[in-house]
Parts: sequence; C-alpha cells; structure tokens
Amino acid sequence: LLHTTFNTTPSISTATPEALFEGQGVVMAASGAISRQAAGAYVTAFVFRHVLQETLPIEIFYSGPEEAFHGPVLKALQTLPNVHVIDLEQALTSLHSRGLMSLQPLPSPRVLKGYAAKVYAMQACSFREALLFDAGVIPFASSSRFFSLPSYQRQGLAVFSDYVSIDRGVW
Repeated sequence: LLHTTFNTTPSISTATPEALFEGQGVVMAASGAISRQAAGAYVTAFVFRHVLQETLPIEIFYSGPEEAFHGPVLKALQTLPNVHVIDLEQALTSLHSRGLMSLQPLPSPRVLKGYAAKVYAMQACSFREALLFDAGVIPFASSSRFFSLPSYQRQGLAVFSDYVSIDRGVW
C-alpha cells in the first residue's frame, strides 16, 4: 500500500531526461526521524493544499531508511493529495543507473543527511521546474507567483530569505 501511494523511485522506464522530468512542483528535503523537520514538512504541504488550495505535486525527500517517515506524520501526509515521500538514496541510485547523473561516485549517505540533501533532492525530483522549500517554511503566496518572479523568468532562479528580522520597537 505504501509503495503504491508514495513513489519511492521514478516510475517511467525510459532513460531520456525529457520523459523523466516534466511540469512544475514543490520539493522539500526533510528527515522523518527529526520531529521538527517531519512536522515542518507536513505543515508546509498542508498550507499548500488547504490554505492556498495549490494542486502542484509535492515531493518530500528523506535520506535512507533511518530517516524515513513513520507513524502519525506519515499518516497525515498520506491524507494530502499528490504528496509523495521519496527515499533520496533510492531516487539518486535510480537516476544514476539510467545514466542521468553526472555524479561519480554517488554521494555518501552521510552527505545526504545534511544541507546538501536539498541540492540532491532538486536533482532527483521529477519536475522540470521546481520550488525548493525548507521543511516548515510557510508559503503566503501561490506557487504561480514564485514561478512568475522576474528573476526566475530571466535566470531560472529566484532566491529569497526564509527568515525576516523584526524590529520589536516597531511592534
């Protein structure tokens, strides 16, 4: 049941990048074993689905079996439509075996458990265009606004801070 609900590897059998990567989507890298990351990934996905009414697919990557999502958070994620929880190690191995990764050798499991997981999650996602969100970042605008930013349109990249310093004297 889990395997059919949550894809663990790309299901397309052809080895062409055009067939594997299509459309737009949201990507997160989070550990299911770290409660603040697991809960954060759920909250971000929940806001996209229920507050912003977004339908873009969401792929949440974890690194290896020890970081897999379990229990109540996994069950909550399963209730959200078009949200996929994917083992990053398996996804990268699948891409590598198809000749679609230029990384030689594959990154070590230790590397995939840090901040570098975000970069590898972007490489392993199934989207031609992707929004990378930290788990727990609360989006206040629709994804179409991010994809239509002038910097994204010009360079294919839009970077923004997910932390704003507040001057308490103003409040």
